[in-house]
Amino acid sequence: MLSIQAVGPDGLYRSRFSINDTPNSTWPKPSNPFNNSSDDVLINIHKSSVQEMNRSKGFTLIELMITVTIIGIIAAIAFPAYQNQVEQTRRTTAQADLLELGQWMERQYSNGFDYRDGGNDPALPFTQSPQSGNAFYNISFSASVTRDTFTLQAVPTGGQAGDDCGTLTIDEQGNRGAAQADCW
Repeated sequence: MLSIQAVGPDGLYRSRFSINDTPNSTWPKPSNPFNNSSDDVLINIHKSSVQEMNRSKGFTLIELMITVTIIGIIAAIAFPAYQNQVEQTRRTTAQADLLELGQWMERQYSNGFDYRDGGNDPALPFTQSPQSGNAFYNISFSASVTRDTFTLQAVPTGGQAGDDCGTLTIDEQGNRGAAQADCW
């Protein structure tokens, strides 16, 4: 028979065991260092388990409020940074579309040394950026196209209307413009 005791009367974990070959063994009975019967040890184990269960049932109100405060602070910092990244991505797409249309205009010029189409402004292959989906920039000519000059513009609209860079432009010489200097 094997008997193991794990908890002392002070609640600390200790171990003691004894092995008896037969019920009427001649082995000496081990002394109990806890001065408790095995029932007392089991009661202490039970009390300890109940206390642990009561402590781990949920969150206190202060823990919940601290968590909510931390989430609020993180959101207050992260959301504006996220919005700036989204605006920058949309702006980069519009810049790429303006460059693509500038190249298209140069191909028009190489066909007859005239940016115009029969004396009129040419019809652009697309007039929004991005080219499919929701428009965040409307693309057009900022002035009439002449035989050897043009200026394309991308005007922010919709979710991009509050962008600090404002209207983006590019002309036949590759000059780029915006409301702020670091937008291209």
